[in-house]
Amino acid sequence: MTRFRGLVWRHVPVGAVPLHLGWILKASRGRWNSQRPRLPCLYTSLVPEGAVAEFEKHLAEYRAPRRRDLVSIQVSVGPVLNLTSPRNLRRLGIDPNVLTGDRPRDLVACRAIAREHVLHGSYRAILAPSAALQSAINLMIYIERTHGIAELHDGPDRITVLPGYRGPFS
Repeated sequence: MTRFRGLVWRHVPVGAVPLHLGWILKASRGRWNSQRPRLPCLYTSLVPEGAVAEFEKHLAEYRAPRRRDLVSIQVSVGPVLNLTSPRNLRRLGIDPNVLTGDRPRDLVACRAIAREHVLHGSYRAILAPSAALQSAINLMIYIERTHGIAELHDGPDRITVLPGYRGPFS
C-alpha cells in the first residue's frame, strides 16, 4: 500500500489535544516504537473498538483516573508498509504470529521491523494487525520521519470511555 487516507482512532487523557506531540513522544517503548533508536509513532486503530481494546490492554500503565477520551483523527499518510497482507509477509519473511504476540521476542521483532522499514527504509507508516483486538487493524504513523507525506487533522469525534466501554460509536 502506498497511501492511507481515512479516519483513525486513538485514546488520550481526558481533555487532551488529540495530536499533541507530547503524548506521542512520552511513550518510551512499545510494540512499534522506541526511544533508542528514537522512533516515536502515533499509534492508532482503524476502528474505535480497537483503540478501546488498546486502552484496556495497557490499563495498568495508566495512572488514575482510569478513563480516557476516544478521539478520531483524519489521516493521509504514505508510503505505508502493509503488514496485513499475507503476500507482503511472505515476501518480507515475517511470521504473522510475531505481529500480535506478547512475548518479549515478539515485541523486539516488531521494533526491528519498524527500524528496518521506517528508520532505515522508505516508509512513513505501518499498517498491522492489532495485538489487543483480533479483528482490528492498527496504523502507526512515524511523526519524525521526513520522507513521504503525513497530514493529520483532529477528527469530529471525542467520547470519554471507561474500561469495558462497548459503544455506541459514531
